[in-house]
Amino acid sequence: MKNNPKVIVVSGASTGIGYSIAKELASDGNKVYAGARKESDIKRLSEMRNIVGIELDIIKPEQIQKAVQQIEQKEGHIDVLINNAGVTGWGPVMDRDMVAIVQPGAIQSQAFIKDEKDFNEYKACDKSDFAKYAIPMLETAFHRKPVTKEKSPLLVVNAIKHAIYKKKNAIYYQPGRRLVPDLLFAKLPYKAIDMLIGKIQRKADL
Repeated sequence: MKNNPKVIVVSGASTGIGYSIAKELASDGNKVYAGARKESDIKRLSEMRNIVGIELDIIKPEQIQKAVQQIEQKEGHIDVLINNAGVTGWGPVMDRDMVAIVQPGAIQSQAFIKDEKDFNEYKACDKSDFAKYAIPMLETAFHRKPVTKEKSPLLVVNAIKHAIYKKKNAIYYQPGRRLVPDLLFAKLPYKAIDMLIGKIQRKADL
């Protein structure tokens, strides 16, 4: 148990990364408020030591406000907020709905179960001018699902614990082994990346 337990809020805590974060931080002796949408998940989370399951759908402002008020009335403050809830999406930004976009490394998550359906729907899209360029590149990315221990949610948990507990934390964390193409794109100058993407697009036009 940590000397100074904290009040921590974790959104999207019913499965995957969020669940691992909530469980691990609660085991350290912190008071964790774990957000979920389903009543069954809220109940299951609340049965765990040091965890309080709360109704929290991040696309519903009224639930966010209610959760904040509930926690502040009970605890008086919130020490750490972990905005974990999110969804994956396929296609260029121009073809996506407005939600915020975060691009973490590949981590084992329930999100990949839903991915195949979403990706197939995007491939069937006939209204986008960008789909024919994006799909060849996305096909490669889609089939690189995380399957090894190197991409365990615990990698994310450890990075978060470092940010919370260490006196000197980093500004930016990038947990997990990066795939070779990702590392390559990270090192290449933007001009080279644009030229490569342009080449793929011209090939799609043939």
